[in-house]
Amino acid sequence: MIFNKMKNEEKSLIHPGIKLMILILTLGVFIFLGNYLQKQDNNKLKNSIKTKAVISKIGFRGIRRKGKSYVKFTVKNKKIVAAIHGDYSSFEIGDTIEIIYSKVDPTIIKVTNKYYEKIKEIIKNNENK
Repeated sequence: MIFNKMKNEEKSLIHPGIKLMILILTLGVFIFLGNYLQKQDNNKLKNSIKTKAVISKIGFRGIRRKGKSYVKFTVKNKKIVAAIHGDYSSFEIGDTIEIIYSKVDPTIIKVTNKYYEKIKEIIKNNENK
């Protein structure tokens, strides 16, 4: 019994405090990289162009995560397909939304008005009355 306890203690050559420090540093690096990449995308979106995009595929939400849907839009006669996150389960394929995209990298987009088509229909119905 004593021999087995000594054998188990020898397997762990790294002190538990050092393991904790490595874990904290690793988490810190991941948080820093996530914030850095998000700031880079926001900087690229500062000089952006507003356009309309069509929903091409709708992903449904899971229990703990948001759905991933896709939109199509055209930039300089080139069709771009980009992923958007959020709950788009109430939309249909072909619905139009308003987005802004980066001039530097058109795949970096931000949805500015996801109810663009629905608002347009409401305005049109009010004008007909």
